[in-house]
Amino acid sequence: MTRKVIVYAMAWNGDSKRYERTPTKTGIFHQWGSRLEEDDRGFSSESAAIVELDDGNIITPRADLIQFVKDDNSQNIDISKPTGAAA
Repeated sequence: MTRKVIVYAMAWNGDSKRYERTPTKTGIFHQWGSRLEEDDRGFSSESAAIVELDDGNIITPRADLIQFVKDDNSQNIDISKPTGAAA
C-alpha cells in the first residue's frame, strides 16, 4: 500500500539559531529501507524511506524526515505552510 508523504529537510533558522524541519517536497512512500554510511569512525546504519517524488524521481530520506498525510486531498498539499510537526 502506498501512502502520500511530505518530505522535510533540516534548514538553519537564523532567528532561533537552530536547525528546524522544513517541508520541501511531496511524494508517495513505497517501503522502508536502510542507509549505510562510512566515515573515519566506521560504518553506521539508519532507517530510510523509499519515496517516489511527484516528478517521478526516487529519494531515500531518513525516517524522521517524512510525514504521512491523509490521501483525501493529497494533490493540493501546500508545503509552504508548517504542518505542526515537531522540530
